[in-house]
Amino acid sequence: MSNKNADMIQDKNSDLLHRGNTRGNTSGATRDSRPGKHRGKHSAQHVPDTRIFLIRHGQPVQHSGKIFLGQSDIPLSEQGKGEAETAGDRLLSLGARPKRIYTSDLSRAMETADIIAEKLGGVPVIPDILFREMAMGTWDGELVEDIRKKFPEEFEKRGDDLRNYRTPGGENFYDLSSRVTREFHRIFAEDFRGFKAQRNDTDSGGLALQGNGSGGLGDSSGGFNGGHGDVSGGFDGGPGGLCDGSGGFDGGPGDLVIVAHFGVLVTLTEELLVDVPGADRNFATGSVTIIDVPEWLWA
Repeated sequence: MSNKNADMIQDKNSDLLHRGNTRGNTSGATRDSRPGKHRGKHSAQHVPDTRIFLIRHGQPVQHSGKIFLGQSDIPLSEQGKGEAETAGDRLLSLGARPKRIYTSDLSRAMETADIIAEKLGGVPVIPDILFREMAMGTWDGELVEDIRKKFPEEFEKRGDDLRNYRTPGGENFYDLSSRVTREFHRIFAEDFRGFKAQRNDTDSGGLALQGNGSGGLGDSSGGFNGGHGDVSGGFDGGPGGLCDGSGGFDGGPGDLVIVAHFGVLVTLTEELLVDVPGADRNFATGSVTIIDVPEWLWA
């Protein structure tokens, strides 16, 4: 079945979203300019064994034609529900141990997260408006062909410069990147870096992991989707994801699981300096991308 109104497009233009992405690997590639890179080294025994799971929501209910899909709230199709089940099974088989699952608050992502959470034994799901798809403004939910006919010059401008072009009332890729990366680092700082790994003074020489509280409010929204066809939508204002500062698994922070949209996943893999190979760059609906937390992120 064609995925006509998913927030992505599988063509050569999607590669443009990945330009500037430092080549690395899914074991946590780093670059010297990354904030925190020079603020000290962490020995392996002081770094919690944490992975990041980035999950694309399942396929939404299909439209009769290809549309710009951003923050129009479309639920999962039956196929999408099956993709969410498969993603949950994969996390279960990989031994994922999240304290909670963060997700875009749009229905297609929330439903995916709920299905995965049930597979993992009822893990809390935290909706986060800042992980929505890119704001497409007045184009959101409109047929691509209609926009092409009504606004041919603007349509061409977007196709020529996917990262910088901003639809009327919407966002561009850099707007999306700004809010998504800020929220990611807030969550990581509060839920993960806040668990300070310290040497235990006992004879066992073990580690004592201490956590702090969390919380915080978001201030915008968005998401993004590449290609010359269907894209995404936007939103401003509202609360971000809230954390409860609980202890995680085995005394540590556990794994970080985020369910979101194409543009959000592109943003996060670029921020984490992960080189996503070939076809995986399309982040197919229901796909799971696994990243070992790079050492610089703990600094």
